[in-house]
Amino acid sequence: MDTFQLDVTDPSGCARLAEFLEPKYGRVDVLVNNAGRILVGPVGDIEPTDVSAMLETNVLGPILLTTRLLPLLRRSDQGHIVNVGSMLGDIAMPMFAAYAASKFGLRGWSDGLRRELRHEGIKVTYAAPRATQTSAASAFEHLIEPFGMKVDVPEAVALRIWRDVQKGRATSYPFGVERFARSLQAFVPGVIDRVLSGQFKKTGPATL
Repeated sequence: MDTFQLDVTDPSGCARLAEFLEPKYGRVDVLVNNAGRILVGPVGDIEPTDVSAMLETNVLGPILLTTRLLPLLRRSDQGHIVNVGSMLGDIAMPMFAAYAASKFGLRGWSDGLRRELRHEGIKVTYAAPRATQTSAASAFEHLIEPFGMKVDVPEAVALRIWRDVQKGRATSYPFGVERFARSLQAFVPGVIDRVLSGQFKKTGPATL
């Protein structure tokens, strides 16, 4: 299996990847945008440089890589773009405000991209897993219990996403309370406001 290392926020790196793939394969069937950074903490404590770096990776990176590889995706008869976001791209939680903003942005990019490329036969799936047991989870370990977060193993997350991709679904969400919460967020967001604000207040930002 060929590998290629690059910084997705670097336009020249994305261009080099396209140049690497074209002569070897001639097309791209599936592009999975999964590079990401997480930023956790009170809004008054996060550094602007950290916010910029996160936004570049989580939002700019998928845009740059997708646009660079789009010509190769167009050559496939089954082109598919998968953008891996987060449940926080639908339901923003305290201590995750900046991170949630990046995932809201990725979800918006996915929706617009899907509608623009639909007539070309290129599918776009926005995947929104909940907390996943990766090395990045160490950044929010202290928040899992206070906010009642469920943590999934990576293999289960990947399998669910891939099954939804194979079915051509526009979105991929976990089963369980998160789907119900997403409906509440859409129709009665005040309920979500009260629940999450209450959890935050009860635990206290100092202990979080």
